[in-house]
Amino acid sequence: MITIFVLFGSFAVLMLLSRTGIFFLHRSKRELAAFAMSIFLIFFGISHFFLYDKMILMIPQFIPYPGFIIYLTGVIEIILAIGLISPRTRRLSGILIALYFITVFPANVWKR
Repeated sequence: MITIFVLFGSFAVLMLLSRTGIFFLHRSKRELAAFAMSIFLIFFGISHFFLYDKMILMIPQFIPYPGFIIYLTGVIEIILAIGLISPRTRRLSGILIALYFITVFPANVWKR
């Protein structure tokens, strides 16, 4: 539930700030969505470091170095989020995010 709140909540706040002229004036919905996804990825990328004990439960026991994988995926999420901010790297970052989400999907449904 928190994932939906962070993603759509940040998009709603960015839309409000943009439409009222406070911040991000003259930005398209697509750009604001990219910024919202950046917020989402940074939020959950950082959570890999603060919620390590919960994240480790998502890794199947047969996968080696689960702690390293937790930290690595957190760093990857933050790097991909930074890539979404710049228009020059947004498309590549979007493609890599799609591949990343496909790759980590099994861990998100895995139950120990």
